[in-house]
Amino acid sequence: MSKTRFEQMQDQLCTHLSPEQGPRVRQAMAREYEALSAQYAQQPKDMENHTQNNIFPVVTAYHALLAEGMAKDDAVQLANDSFLELMEPIAETIRKALKFPGLYQLMPWLWNTLMPKLFSPDAGFRFTFYPSDRHQVKFDMEACPYYQVCQELGCPELGPTFCATDDTCYGHMHPKLIWNRTQTIARGADCCDFDLYIPQK
Repeated sequence: MSKTRFEQMQDQLCTHLSPEQGPRVRQAMAREYEALSAQYAQQPKDMENHTQNNIFPVVTAYHALLAEGMAKDDAVQLANDSFLELMEPIAETIRKALKFPGLYQLMPWLWNTLMPKLFSPDAGFRFTFYPSDRHQVKFDMEACPYYQVCQELGCPELGPTFCATDDTCYGHMHPKLIWNRTQTIARGADCCDFDLYIPQK
């Protein structure tokens, strides 16, 4: 049976820890993950994918590292690095898929179609979409559950990790696809300004 994202995060984080630290960190993460799952048991189903698979694994890793006596900045960095390492195979899968001739040309349309469904208001997202065509999709994200939940859990310093995840997965999808996001809520802006386009001659 394949491992959950949380279990994968435990494994990835422990590659950076000593044999003595690893088991303690795993146990601490598991305890908090269970507690957070209970705390957010009434969350909308659409939000669950984001909390269970992304937010809680990073938050529990961070808190477990702090409990080990790691300095705050170092704990943020290690939790961030471990999660981005976990995301890199996903990014590579996207890059490989878009090598199929012409497939990259569909990405603006796919984003325009799928984003409101995958990142829905029920999950805590709020968007303003701008007029788009088959060469470009542009929207502002004005509410983000990643930022919100990190705030609720007292660790807003982890929010930028999830912005970096987007950069990892979407920043280099294809040489002819430009990822042009200049700001995010978690990095201090009023909105996240998503812009994906194919340059036209």
